[in-house]
Amino acid sequence: MTLTALLKKIARQMTVGTLSPAPPGLSEQLLEVPELLEELLFLFSDEFEKAKPNRKLLGLCSHLLGDVMMILAQLGKKGAKPARHLRDQVRQMLEEGLAGPEFALELLRTAESTGFDLEIDLTGEMQGMAPAVPSISENPADQIQALAQAFTGLLAEAEGDIFAAYEQIAPLITGIPVEARSAMGGVLLTNPDSTPLRELALAWLLDPDAGIRQQAVSLLQQTAEKGALPPNSLRRLILLRNMLPEALRAGVDATIRAARLKGIECPPSGPGVVPEAVFASGFDGAGAQSLFMLLKQGRKYVIVSLLFKHGVGIRDAWCGEAMTRKAAIAMLDQIDEQLGLLESNVDYLTMALGHFMAVGADAETPPPFSLLSVLETLALPLPAPAIRDTESLLEALLPTEQPADIVAQARAGSAEWVNDIPLTLSWFEDEQVVDDLLRGRRLGVEKQRTLILTQLLPQRRDHWARLLAWTAATGKGDWNGVTATDMALVARSLLVGADLATIPVMADIAHQTVLAWRASTGKG
Repeated sequence: MTLTALLKKIARQMTVGTLSPAPPGLSEQLLEVPELLEELLFLFSDEFEKAKPNRKLLGLCSHLLGDVMMILAQLGKKGAKPARHLRDQVRQMLEEGLAGPEFALELLRTAESTGFDLEIDLTGEMQGMAPAVPSISENPADQIQALAQAFTGLLAEAEGDIFAAYEQIAPLITGIPVEARSAMGGVLLTNPDSTPLRELALAWLLDPDAGIRQQAVSLLQQTAEKGALPPNSLRRLILLRNMLPEALRAGVDATIRAARLKGIECPPSGPGVVPEAVFASGFDGAGAQSLFMLLKQGRKYVIVSLLFKHGVGIRDAWCGEAMTRKAAIAMLDQIDEQLGLLESNVDYLTMALGHFMAVGADAETPPPFSLLSVLETLALPLPAPAIRDTESLLEALLPTEQPADIVAQARAGSAEWVNDIPLTLSWFEDEQVVDDLLRGRRLGVEKQRTLILTQLLPQRRDHWARLLAWTAATGKGDWNGVTATDMALVARSLLVGADLATIPVMADIAHQTVLAWRASTGKG
């Protein structure tokens, strides 16, 4: 049976509101057999372009591609070959007219949600995607009207949901030139006729470009001084204030004061939902963690996710579609197969939110606009942004001094982590210094591993101690017998300067670093 026939059969057996899992290991097979991945892309594209597509088949294809991208994001350089094949195949389909830019935009959304860089530039195709992005007129008044109409259409399609509307076009917006993006935000922020458009424009306060953010806060202040700041935007500005880079806070404070002077009320966000369950991956080698919450809304369930990253802050946030509890659990099970999830809790969620909000503010990387949607969905008090250093985290995890034999046992046991914890496949160094150390030297794998272990990793103790400590703090379960205490003890050993030769997992990290470097340079 072909892959196409198999997926169509599964789709026929699926019922509305349920998720039928694909055969175990299918995502891995798609990575190993390029022809299967190509077949999936063509099936997805063909169905996507139909006037009346099979929604269950589309969802199945999207889910499989999301799994593939999630694996590639975790593998990093170790997955360089299949990642390159996926990118090349998508580009070829676009160049040959076998897939449209709308389909590519859908792939971009999937890639963004998994942390995989698809490396597709759709700037040249924007003109053909009206009304989402209208053609640029030489007449400024016509341009403003066209932009307003385009975004009004987006909001109508999203049934007034500003977060859903922005999600539809976010990958495209971030890919267009700064000047055009800035002008687009200005049109929305100063629109006198549409409150929803002005609410949507708050996303420009979180733009990657500092100049656009500064322009947005100035226009927000002007809007507030005119009494035209939407009440929902006032509430969200108050929510965002401490997450923003320091340079924006004075402008935000001035906007809030101006709004209050004009008598603009700050409405409540509405009843939120306490998570029924919280699950999280550990931290991968790049310092990223995926956290998932199961929420009950009415008779249905939704999965809400956050992506944290050390040195960056809150990288992504999304709320899934409503589904049955059975479908939600099936989806979490599939994510668990790929990442190895731990059961976590609201206490960790609150601590991590506060920490990574502060990290993002310090790094001047604002959170995604969709974080507001997540925070408004949760019935949790917003924590104050506060950095948790590794040592204080370990003190909470290890309140008493551990006997030397227990510490030694934890270190020795780390030799099995590569077999017990799926996430360790992503534990390797991906720094320029790796190339500087290894390139030009005729060394075998073992000597390269020794070089990384003795010359690079001693300088990276704090990095790996931080990732292990935060992973240990994540959950109350264990990975095939590897406990939070084991991981915390190894993290503390790194911090206090223990010989790396006595910590087997560091030798594994060195080995995987070599394999990743060889794969990325074609020497594997």
